[in-house]
Amino acid sequence: TTKVIRPLLFLTQIYFCLFYNDTDQFDVRMMDTCCTHAWCFGGYFCGPCAAYYTRYRILGDTLKGYSCCQGYNNCQPCFTAGRCGEKDCPQLCLCLESFCCLGCSVSTSRIYMMDKYDLMSDPCDNRMIRFINCMSCISCICDVIAMFDSSFENCADLCRLIVECMYHCAIGCMVAQVLHEVDVRNDPSMKYAVATPLMDDYRD
Repeated sequence: TTKVIRPLLFLTQIYFCLFYNDTDQFDVRMMDTCCTHAWCFGGYFCGPCAAYYTRYRILGDTLKGYSCCQGYNNCQPCFTAGRCGEKDCPQLCLCLESFCCLGCSVSTSRIYMMDKYDLMSDPCDNRMIRFINCMSCISCICDVIAMFDSSFENCADLCRLIVECMYHCAIGCMVAQVLHEVDVRNDPSMKYAVATPLMDDYRD
């Protein structure tokens, strides 16, 4: 099941990359987080813990406003955020979300920040997310082919290993980017101020 679900984890990010045209950006790009924020490595090596902490920080160091994936992944009538017991036990619900739906958890935390502060994803961030999605789909296809042709098993294993490393790198980068943005919003003196071109510059 994990092999099939993995390619879908960042699809929500694609929607926001394509249809969000806000002019403000994150203070630091995903590709620069390894040099600016230690949580980049925390997100890579312990994704669920990083996802939990990230959601806690973006909600103002509280879980009072927490709902599963903050309502971004609702699928009515099958699933609706806010009806899963979040109000009664938000800590347990967020813990389950972080461990069982790591990609969705981190991705929606980033989207929440984009919504809250009218932020736009950097073009390099978009390319990274699209590339990981593409590689995930290739890995999924190789896994399916390997079910019918054993000669593809080594290729499928290699693709899966590469995608797993890339996936956790992206998790770490997203966590670090979001946590850095939270710090900057609380204390502007922490601004990294990386000058990067906006999406419109690439279209021109």
